[in-house]
Amino acid sequence: MVAAEGDALWMLTVSGAPSLDATDLRRLHTSLMYPGPTALSARSGLRPGAVPASLSGSLLTVNACAGIIAPTTTPWTGTDGPYQWALVGGSHTIPGPDPALQRIDRLVIKIVDHEIDSSTFRKAISVLKTGTPGSGAPTVATGELSVGTITTPAAGSPQPIVLSKIWTVALGGILPVATASDLPIDGAYEGMYGDVADVEALARYSGSGWQTVASGLGYQYWQTVPIVATGTFTKGNYPGFRIARVRLMSGGGSGYGAEATTASQCSAGSGGQGGTYAESWVLESAMGTTVTVTIGAGGIGAAPPSSGTAGGTSSFGSLVIAVGGSAGLVGSATNLIGGTNGTSNASSSTGTVIIPGEPGHPSITFGTGISGVSTPRGMSGQGGNAGNGMGMGGRGRSLGGNNSGGSGTQYGGGGGGSINGGVQTALAGANGAIGVCFVDLFV
Repeated sequence: MVAAEGDALWMLTVSGAPSLDATDLRRLHTSLMYPGPTALSARSGLRPGAVPASLSGSLLTVNACAGIIAPTTTPWTGTDGPYQWALVGGSHTIPGPDPALQRIDRLVIKIVDHEIDSSTFRKAISVLKTGTPGSGAPTVATGELSVGTITTPAAGSPQPIVLSKIWTVALGGILPVATASDLPIDGAYEGMYGDVADVEALARYSGSGWQTVASGLGYQYWQTVPIVATGTFTKGNYPGFRIARVRLMSGGGSGYGAEATTASQCSAGSGGQGGTYAESWVLESAMGTTVTVTIGAGGIGAAPPSSGTAGGTSSFGSLVIAVGGSAGLVGSATNLIGGTNGTSNASSSTGTVIIPGEPGHPSITFGTGISGVSTPRGMSGQGGNAGNGMGMGGRGRSLGGNNSGGSGTQYGGGGGGSINGGVQTALAGANGAIGVCFVDLFV
């Protein structure tokens, strides 16, 4: 068994052993640096507080700046240690524009190390990497740190430099990042903090993910996650959010079909109810690591004597539930006045805001047994609109003949009822529309 060994800065002597070479020093300095992807690396970035570069006309000025570059891939390894560097300043000239295509150039800080590249130099330099017209910006190579990009339009003048805003701080420092998506995962440890600039929020790494602990702006909208099929919402995919507004729409009910008719009869079903809208604010801490999300299907129309189906229930775990819209009701074939009432608008959904879908519209029919009616006529019921106006109900149909109702529109519209004039076979009602879930994330 061999014990792990290593040198330390306090062991350095004027002469004799132990002695520390450059690699030893780089490794030792990781004990004071913000962590990187490996145990003996650090986070690459600029020291915060300085504007590293600016552009005036075609003159790109590199200002005094300092930072760390921690290459860990070939020709370096993950144990070679990070490089601390400082530049006094310098300048580069942006090449002239391409006459036909846009070009994107990139300014980088590059490590030149004789021990790695046999260059005879050991220094950090600024390099302007000229892009290929019509292509993206040049890539950032191992041993380089991107400072920013400069776009030159076709036959135009260079635009202001867009800084990369990649920063690093000492171990235990609060790391500035531009957005929550820039918070690091490599090397993150419990108790690490980050300052998210775009939402003025302070985030803490819990050991499994980043959590916002304070914000100067209160809750700030970040993004909306649409979920259109049954699946799972995973918190870890959206590090840093504090609260979510969950908006659900259930499936719309199907319309009822039209019964078979004789020459003197007419039949028409009512429309299906629109889907229910349910909404609640849910704290990140109230969610599990994952939440099962169910998206209610639209009700399926059927030909009598079979009835159509109700819309499916949509749910966000047990936290928010939107019950599906009711199916349409039968309007029996008759040679007299007939029809059916619209569907109910009752809902047993769960949420802070619940808006039941509009009931399906009623149907009405007139057979030739009524004085003055020579041809069976009537109107089937229109499908109900979805709660909160997310989807429209499918249309009902009028007159005689054989006419199918219209399907509900996404999301949650109820299906229209169908109508039969004289001497027709049974006709299916129209389908309701599928539901949906929107998760609005706030940091």
